[in-house]
Amino acid sequence: GIDEVIVSRQNDGSIRAFLNVCRHRGKTLVSVEAGNAKGFVCSYHGWGFGSNGELQSVPFEKDLYGESLNKKCLGLKEVARVESFHGFIYGCFDQEAPPLMDYLGDAAWYLEPMFKHSGGLELFGPPGKVVIKANWKTP
Repeated sequence: GIDEVIVSRQNDGSIRAFLNVCRHRGKTLVSVEAGNAKGFVCSYHGWGFGSNGELQSVPFEKDLYGESLNKKCLGLKEVARVESFHGFIYGCFDQEAPPLMDYLGDAAWYLEPMFKHSGGLELFGPPGKVVIKANWKTP
């Protein structure tokens, strides 16, 4: 989609995704395509978010906000549904959307051999570049 997201593996192994914008002033948090981080810090005002999306730190919090800042309400906006299919991660902002396998329907049967039996797929770099370990006629 057009909304940039941060995909973050949690301590329990689950995957969550969040909009890639600070809740304070809307600044992009992460500017790289891939990497590892224990949290995310906004370069604008320094608000710090954990890998679970929770607001963890605000510079000069007590001086600027006193007791009025409710950190629990200011965490990163979470992608409502996140599911995986053969290593690819899919997200949907609609909590009422059907599960991924229901949405894919019969198309999952056609995708299965390419994802599972092709030797692997890897998406990287600028959108649209795909590496497929397969006979050139297969794709």
